Amino acid sequence: MAILITGVSGFIGKYLAKELLKSNYKVYGIYRRNKPYISDKKFILIKADLTKKFLIPNEVHSIFHLAADSPENSSENKLISNNIKSTKNLILSIKNKKIKNFYFFSSIAVYERFKKKNILLKEQLKYLNPNSNYGKSKYISEKLILKMISKKTNILIFRLPAVVAKNSFLSSFYKIKKKIIQNQKITIINPNQKFNGIIHIKDFTKIVFDIFKKKNLIKKYKIINIASKKPEKFKDIIIYMYGLLKKKKNFDIKNYKYINLISIKRLKKIRTKIPTVKQSVYKFAKNR
Repeated sequence: MAILITGVSGFIGKYLAKELLKSNYKVYGIYRRNKPYISDKKFILIKADLTKKFLIPNEVHSIFHLAADSPENSSENKLISNNIKSTKNLILSIKNKKIKNFYFFSSIAVYERFKKKNILLKEQLKYLNPNSNYGKSKYISEKLILKMISKKTNILIFRLPAVVAKNSFLSSFYKIKKKIIQNQKITIINPNQKFNGIIHIKDFTKIVFDIFKKKNLIKKYKIINIASKKPEKFKDIIIYMYGLLKKKKNFDIKNYKYINLISIKRLKKIRTKIPTVKQSVYKFAKNR
């Protein structure tokens, strides 16, 4: 069985590819610019621009769609257009293929309009209206996938929080960690609100694999939030990072945004191992 990963040059895509190869899957990896290096005979690279038409190998059984422009590597004007085009072209490319499973890696950015206190971000919330172009592109892509992909293909959408690792350069937590190490002042937003929007790449990958192996789960749900359990106050999370990094606290506080909890009710029903917020922060701070 062959698996295709789009966005394989990104840190999540590369990590997933390595873990799939360890489990003896044949992996096709699509990249656009930066060619990833993974030494394995079962790993086949395809250079392609997903905003244009392309062909998928006939032996592909499952697709992990991670490819997306982010605000850091694309202009705001192109971001929505490119991400939607890529998703639409990918859907069209599998129209006459026997694809069993389609996994889309979306984002909790689809919830960004919810800036009131105590709203639990559930998968079944309707009328989402994200305010960032990245969030909009993910939400529109979700709707295209659910509408355009054949019912013969199992669909599962993961809404991701901050997935962290020592090389998660685009994560806000990476930037916070860097500032702490360099003894720079950081700003803690809404310090007393509880937060669970973080997970370490190793735990994230294990959850994805557990779901991938449990074939009945992909038929039960269309969308699953990913996050850590046992939420902590945001201020306590940052203070915990200072302690782990053995640095003197240096921060100020602002209260102008709301941080809402991510519901993981569906994730808990899967009976996979979900890390606590502290466990996720610990692995990230210690480069585990």
